[in-house]
Amino acid sequence: MRLRTAILPLFTALIVPAFGETATTSCQSWNASHCEAEFARARNAEVNASIAAVELARERRFADARNAEIEASIITVQAARASEFALKRTTCESPDANLAPCEGEVAANFAKARNAEIEASLAAAAVAREARFAQTRNAEIAASIATVEAARAREQAMNRTSCESPDANLAPCEGKVAANFAKDRNAEIEASLAAAAVARETRFALARNAEIDASIATVKAARERDYAEARAALMLARLDAVRSDRAQRFAAARNAEIDASIAAVGAARVREFAAARNAEINASIALANAARERRFADARNAEIEAALSAYRAERTIRAAQAPRPVDPHSPPLETGTIRIPDVPAEPLVPLRRSISDEPCPAAGVRLAPVQFSGPGAIVDDAMKPGLDVIAAIAKDCPAVHIEIHGYSDSSSAVHVSRLLSELRAKAAMDYLASMGVRPDRMTAIGHGDMIPLAANTTPENRAKNRRVEFTIKDLALQAGIKRVMWDLADLLDPTYVPQLARLSP
Repeated sequence: MRLRTAILPLFTALIVPAFGETATTSCQSWNASHCEAEFARARNAEVNASIAAVELARERRFADARNAEIEASIITVQAARASEFALKRTTCESPDANLAPCEGEVAANFAKARNAEIEASLAAAAVAREARFAQTRNAEIAASIATVEAARAREQAMNRTSCESPDANLAPCEGKVAANFAKDRNAEIEASLAAAAVARETRFALARNAEIDASIATVKAARERDYAEARAALMLARLDAVRSDRAQRFAAARNAEIDASIAAVGAARVREFAAARNAEINASIALANAARERRFADARNAEIEAALSAYRAERTIRAAQAPRPVDPHSPPLETGTIRIPDVPAEPLVPLRRSISDEPCPAAGVRLAPVQFSGPGAIVDDAMKPGLDVIAAIAKDCPAVHIEIHGYSDSSSAVHVSRLLSELRAKAAMDYLASMGVRPDRMTAIGHGDMIPLAANTTPENRAKNRRVEFTIKDLALQAGIKRVMWDLADLLDPTYVPQLARLSP
């Protein structure tokens, strides 16, 4: 409208006077019809040129404005998407993201980028389509203008007045013809401009609505994709949390089962080891007792053999010295009476005795335990006085047998405690052997942490439990009883010789 307001005064002030002057000058020597035809052609040419220039300028301005709007819209959408992408970027979207844990998210980002490329391509195609539509629309508008001009020309020819007829005098009708022509032309231009403005506004509204709809659809699709991605990420996070919690619970239950199994196996192994160890100890004690009985029986049998030999020799001597009967031919009478022979106070053959006939006073007496000062099995100076007492008892009572019982605290495993107690008993046995006690008169037994003197709760109590105890077994009484039985049997029946192996304890 502003362009039309600027063009009409300029057209009236410049083109019409100049055209009228030119027509008057050039048509002075021509007839009226020829001048009118020339004037109409020149006027139409000028109007067409003016309309073409206006339409070209309008199309250029419209295309520039449209391109600027499209570029601004594209820049705005790109900035909004870039900001949303920057805000929503995760660790998996970084250039150094590992593909293995982020495969799903990388695929989603690739799909998003591909959708953005497709949308940009669609936008470019829409811009090209709009340009082609504008060109086609402009061509339709030009054809419509041409059709309207032809129809108006026909109407003017039919409604022409005396001044508008071909044979009208040009001088008196020149102003009226120019005024009518200018009015009609201005009306046509205004109508054409109004129609072009309405069409442009309509196209712009349609294009803008299409852009808005496309933008809304794009934003909605992007929002739905973002929501789906966020929902998928949330579900994955929850699934990972559930899997982690389930794995932790399973591991805890499995560890509890393994601990219980290990405890059960350990308890069973300890019981089996204790039973086997007790069986070994019992077997060792039985073997030691059997060996001791065999050695004692051998010694006792040797003494009995020596006593029998001495007794036989003495009886032979007495028989040789006794007076013979008067009648040498009469056999001696067996009266069945028992005569106890006269045995001298000292035997003719000295007897060797290795076992005392007197009972040991220390037998059956509870002796004080000897404690180890350290956690090992080394006999130190503090233990030697107690061990010297045991050695003295063994020397004073050669018929006794000494059992050495070793103990330990519960600070170590069962098998370690048992081994340590055996080593302590053997260490005490070695010390007594170094003091002159024969090893065959001693037996070392390890009990581990069994039978503690005090609870293993304090260092003092554990020191009390690291000890060795001694049991004195005196067999002289049994040996004396069996020797009396032998003497009685010899007195009652000198020809009776009992089983020597069964006389020894």
